[in-house]
Amino acid sequence: SFYRPPKKKKPMASPPLPDQPAGSLSASVSSPPLLSQPPGSLPGVRDEHAPPAKKPRKRKRKKPTSSGDGGSSSGAAGATAKLPPTDAGGLPPPAPDTELFIEGLPYTLTSASVSDFFAAAGHPCASLRLPTWQDSGRLRGFGHVVFDSAEKAGKALQELNGKCIPPSSRYITLARAHAPRASLKREVKDCPSEGLCSVHVRNLPYDVTESQLNSAFSPCGKVKEGGVRIPRNAGGEGKGFGYVTFVSADSATVAVKKASEPYGMTVGGRPVFVDWDERGG
Repeated sequence: SFYRPPKKKKPMASPPLPDQPAGSLSASVSSPPLLSQPPGSLPGVRDEHAPPAKKPRKRKRKKPTSSGDGGSSSGAAGATAKLPPTDAGGLPPPAPDTELFIEGLPYTLTSASVSDFFAAAGHPCASLRLPTWQDSGRLRGFGHVVFDSAEKAGKALQELNGKCIPPSSRYITLARAHAPRASLKREVKDCPSEGLCSVHVRNLPYDVTESQLNSAFSPCGKVKEGGVRIPRNAGGEGKGFGYVTFVSADSATVAVKKASEPYGMTVGGRPVFVDWDERGG
């Protein structure tokens, strides 16, 4: 006897559909072209491991609300409300027409070289205010240029905006200057605690002394002995702010109210900003 392997059964062909011939059905069943594609690409077939599709988010549009008089929208009203009022209750006074704001100055330049540039271009300036870094003394890249008349300032703005100051290839930008904050009336905050006698002073010159600061605040009231403090860096220069402590709280209130007026208090030719010093006591 010997082993006879079983015969392989032939697959049975499915019966043809009534409206199709027998040859076309077998060809479509035997090798469907769509089975070679991934499940996600088949129409109507979803992959079980695929992440769920995200629905597009709809952005909500803000409806503009009209003001009480029905004229302007809330955005325009908010922009107007942010502007500090003047004594007359209107908009702040504009900056002088003779002053321009300049930026894009190379750090290697000096005030003298910037002044020579304007003079060589036929637009000599009356004065310059160019802030410098405290440690290196280099220009900070921006400042203000003052001319003798508004006509000269306008011509300089038209002809020198976008020009380069030799030997640098970096162009400068000139624009109309905004009104300085010192020329605006500021809101006076209430005293945070009763009997507070110390105030915080900002925008001080770097070379200010304790005696100068004491003399500037003495008209507001008697200053406490040793009550003037100016923080300084390692080189001995001031950091631009300081503290003044009065004998009475009424004197501190007078100093805060006086400094809130346009150019109300100046130290070393610079307007200063005064506020309560809660840590000073």
